[in-house]
Amino acid sequence: MRGEERRQRPMLMVLNVEQRIAKEHPVRRIKQLADTVLKELSAVFDEMYSAVGRPSIPPERLQKAALLMALYTVRSERMFCEQLDFNLLFRWFLDLELDEPSFDHSTFSRNRARLLEHEVAGEFSRGVVEQARGFPSGPGAYIDAPQRDRIYGCNRIYYVPDNRLSPGAGSI
Repeated sequence: MRGEERRQRPMLMVLNVEQRIAKEHPVRRIKQLADTVLKELSAVFDEMYSAVGRPSIPPERLQKAALLMALYTVRSERMFCEQLDFNLLFRWFLDLELDEPSFDHSTFSRNRARLLEHEVAGEFSRGVVEQARGFPSGPGAYIDAPQRDRIYGCNRIYYVPDNRLSPGAGSI
């Protein structure tokens, strides 16, 4: 028997996003690693931003957003911001409330110069990669070119045979 299409009703619902993300999802561990590195960089962020004026989007969120873009190969900041409106995993990773508006894609370009000037983006990437050594599981894992370029800054695809990023013999 053919099922009947039902229109979605407007509703008010209490939702805990933490419960919607699988306990064994690999992004949980990556979020922990990113948060650890960002805590270490907190003093640098304090120096970069003024104590007065209009509050900006926290630089921690921008760094974590860049990490998500690399992990999920989101091809543009504009597309990422569009996905941020409806992707619960992305909102959870960035600690955004469900009713909080996503940020504009131009925020990335406005803050990129500041983050690069203070070399925070590189420190963050290196810190996450360093902590993540040994993270891939199973007999082998692949990191594709866009991910690797954004995270590691190299230009080859790596085969990770024994849970380590290893340029050279294991590369393709």
